Amino acid sequence: MEAGAGDIREKRMKFEEVRRKVGAVPFISPEHGLELYDMILREQPEGILELGIAHGTATCYMAAALEETGRGKITAVDLKGRHSGRRRRSSWRRAG
Repeated sequence: MEAGAGDIREKRMKFEEVRRKVGAVPFISPEHGLELYDMILREQPEGILELGIAHGTATCYMAAALEETGRGKITAVDLKGRHSGRRRRSSWRRAG
């Protein structure tokens, strides 16, 4: 069942929670995070593969959207040593 625009607006609680926690982390703005979040709510994918995760902020937005839909799995892959894994884990902990 495809989510309509009204359903998407009602499901922004998780997005706002993540935005408050990771909104200042670089590489993705809250506006672009919202675009990803809304697309995931609308399309309801069963799986997401993210290549190049940097600080993990986009991962947090996408994972929150998947949690909101009640389905799906995200796999995030980055080049070894490209960015600090410590920073990613910090973003993920903040986002819950």
